[in-house]
Amino acid sequence: MNNLYLRAFIAGSSFPAVIIPLLYMGIATTLTPEAGFHYFYEVVSILTLFGLLNILFIFIKNHIPAEWMNKYWIFGWCHGLFFTILWNFWLYVPEKLFHLSGPSQYLTIPIAIMLYACIWRYLLRPVNIMMRVDK
Repeated sequence: MNNLYLRAFIAGSSFPAVIIPLLYMGIATTLTPEAGFHYFYEVVSILTLFGLLNILFIFIKNHIPAEWMNKYWIFGWCHGLFFTILWNFWLYVPEKLFHLSGPSQYLTIPIAIMLYACIWRYLLRPVNIMMRVDK
């Protein structure tokens, strides 16, 4: 595979392709089957999204003003902030999944941001290195 961006898409979507369906089947359908989660929105779209975000990261990584390893932290934090706010205020995932409403649902925002940053640094970086997308 010589195309860097194709490898980046595959590397970025490989981790969520394994973990997200398991989480969906285990958490969403067991804890709150009445929530009405849509398989496409909560599972399939996340796989594509992570792949596209990895392509974006490879494209803009030289413009992020930080050391190489910290670029993963910064990118994970920024996109985690964006999507956590999107999922809190548009899809209402904490309310549907954990029955959190009001101010308590906003406690999930910093937790999810840290989780995204850790996913990018500790899970996607090794996959990028393995797929020769990153050094």
